[in-house]
Amino acid sequence: MVSKHLCPDLLAAELQKLYHRCEIHITHLKPGQIELTMAEIEGDLGNFEPRMLQNNQVFEF
Repeated sequence: MVSKHLCPDLLAAELQKLYHRCEIHITHLKPGQIELTMAEIEGDLGNFEPRMLQNNQVFEF
């Protein structure tokens, strides 16, 4: 894995190691393949509800 990015199935495998459910935010999607990649991620992540980050999105804690 040269790019150090997780493909949808590797992301799913890593998330299975968690003991608690958490929010999943997806970033750095390949242009032109955003819809396809998000569909794969949503299909692979089972109980998680991944959300794609939007430009200028702000999180307040």
